[in-house]
Amino acid sequence: MDYNYLIYEEKEGIGFIKLNNPRQRNCFTDELNDELVALLRYLNERDEVKVILLTAVGEVFSAGADLKAFEKDTELSPAQHYLRLRNSLDLYKSINALHKPLIIGVNGSAYGGGVGLVAAAHLAVAADNAVFRLTEINLGLAPFVIYPFIREALGSKKALELMLTAERFNAVQALEFGLVNKVVPLADLESTLWAYGERFARLSSLSVDLALKIHNFNREVDFDKMVETMGVYRIIAFTSKDLKEGINSFLEKRPANFKGI
Repeated sequence: MDYNYLIYEEKEGIGFIKLNNPRQRNCFTDELNDELVALLRYLNERDEVKVILLTAVGEVFSAGADLKAFEKDTELSPAQHYLRLRNSLDLYKSINALHKPLIIGVNGSAYGGGVGLVAAAHLAVAADNAVFRLTEINLGLAPFVIYPFIREALGSKKALELMLTAERFNAVQALEFGLVNKVVPLADLESTLWAYGERFARLSSLSVDLALKIHNFNREVDFDKMVETMGVYRIIAFTSKDLKEGINSFLEKRPANFKGI
């Protein structure tokens, strides 16, 4: 399979994915999102792949959502937003459906949806230069689709704090908060991911699948219901004037003047 926005390598039961759109800071364009969803679903059905590793090319792991697409999306109707929303939900639903571990290596900055992807992974390793930030509130949004994963990883109070304050935090703090499992020097990130991959590839695929089922079963809320509800809230926000103001103020590098409508 050929990819325009991903690099894929496979050996000895390990699938290794790299987000490959550094020019756009590996943000989740429709094209990158579609390729990643298709690849995750494909790998999930292949018994010979035991574990999936994911990192990114460049200095930024992911800047999250495609802000240029957001600017266009403010003109859509609620029905059109619903159809667009399914694209975002598909990525996290495909992760939730995995029968094998997804281990992410954060090679640099992760903002918004980039943080959500890290939280959604089964395990995560951060390079020591990585920084994280939930930036949505400054745009007149909230991290709707990714919030279930953020809350699960960080706990309710910390998730709420970082969502409301949009404070940056570093790799050591991410480890302390529970977002990542390990921090390593940037030079060791890929070798650490391969070591995890080799370890999990030797395990019983049945036992790993059952372990992931236990993990999903013991969530506090029904995942599908939660993300669908968050999606409805996202549609409300995307049809607000505040989001337009938030995007314009960001692009014009000025303070936002929100009206609450």
